[in-house]
Amino acid sequence: MKKRYIHTKFWFDLRIRECTWLEKLVLLHLQLREEMTTIGAITTSPLSICTLLNADRGRNSITPELPKITEKHVTKVLKSIKKRGIVDIQNRAGVTVYFYNFLRYNNWTPVVYNSFPSVVRDKIPEGPIQEVVRENTIGWMRENNIPVPEEWQ
Repeated sequence: MKKRYIHTKFWFDLRIRECTWLEKLVLLHLQLREEMTTIGAITTSPLSICTLLNADRGRNSITPELPKITEKHVTKVLKSIKKRGIVDIQNRAGVTVYFYNFLRYNNWTPVVYNSFPSVVRDKIPEGPIQEVVRENTIGWMRENNIPVPEEWQ
């Protein structure tokens, strides 16, 4: 089982605070999915997201009043959070969602830093988003005085 520590400062980011409850739920869901990479990108589908978010609907006595989340709701949320500048999205081989500030709100070790090039190469479908992820990751590493792996130099 993977463990991921996401700093709570993520939720105080102005762009996140302005999100609706459904946008926050989708953001949290995506960050906690096992398929989320160490670099902050995940490839999934709106149908998969709404299926997993509705999994406990009707069985949960704490929140029985929550409405059913549809694929249309999830698609609208993904467009909205992209427009807010929280994520970048590419619709190739599924929907790839990349969190711009994911690295800022997580704690990593040097072993993980060295795996970043292979994560970008192997886990993110080819296309413009792959270059966005690579450039943002290199920029974040330089800002934090972390040596950029040789593969990217």
